[in-house]
Amino acid sequence: MKNYINEKLGDNNLIVRFITLYILSFILFIISWTISYLILPEGVIRGLGVLPGIAEKAAADTLFNEFI
Repeated sequence: MKNYINEKLGDNNLIVRFITLYILSFILFIISWTISYLILPEGVIRGLGVLPGIAEKAAADTLFNEFI
């Protein structure tokens, strides 16, 4: 399997290389997403980061103020 992937990633055709990389990335994404869903608790990153601290509890009066 590893030789097959290396052969396809080193192919002379750019489309074959792109499709192989896309499929490989998609499979790794689904695997990591599934493992994270099964292991991590719900809301584990809720409230982390800069933006939730900046945001107010209530909505602003105008669309412009909400955007700012």
